[in-house]
Amino acid sequence: NVFMRENGIDDAPENALTYLDAVVADAGPCTSPARKRAFVKHGPEMVEFLRGLGFEWSYSAAFPDYYPDRPGVRPGRGLGARVMDGKTLGPWLKTLRRSLNFPPLVFNSREVFALISPMRTAKNFLTLLRILAVSAGWQLRGRKPLSMGQALVGRLLLIARSFNVPLLLDTALVDLEREDGRICAAQLSRNGTTRRVRIDRAVLLAAGGFAHNDSYRRQHQPVGADYTATAPGDTG
Repeated sequence: NVFMRENGIDDAPENALTYLDAVVADAGPCTSPARKRAFVKHGPEMVEFLRGLGFEWSYSAAFPDYYPDRPGVRPGRGLGARVMDGKTLGPWLKTLRRSLNFPPLVFNSREVFALISPMRTAKNFLTLLRILAVSAGWQLRGRKPLSMGQALVGRLLLIARSFNVPLLLDTALVDLEREDGRICAAQLSRNGTTRRVRIDRAVLLAAGGFAHNDSYRRQHQPVGADYTATAPGDTG
């Protein structure tokens, strides 16, 4: 990604593909070699595209890949959203799901380890103290810190609102209609009423995972739904 280049970290696409092949099996179209190549090629473009729209990223050159013992590994690939003040969202702030795992603190992804195990090392403990001090400062100034996933959603929401993108909450996708080999319309359900929306360009399906679906977890992974930190609605 662009932040790796700016910090002098070399990461050729071949290295990223080697790492993906080592940790993601070829289980069908969703994990095909072509899909992996598209991810490696267009992922960095997405990062720069969002930065150009005002999205502020949080980057750490030392943040490791999840499987540091696999071939093709490089530090610095992971990115997160920079902590933001929820008050900038105005009335949309109340639509964000509250974090079930962390209190409203000012921290980034590389500091999560200090929150989870503050007494493991002196560095972790000092990091925790700094997080608490900075967070207290935010609270005294009347700011509402959004971190991690909340910051990601909040910053994307700010961009969407800046372009006057209509947002429909509590709305379910019922069906997609096809016409001449392409998606032409979507049927949406809200408050017991179904409406049809014409689609002129494209549909992006971002349905999340199935971390809270116990049967799916046991079918595809060696654990149940009790082993997760995701939102309760992540059922697939």
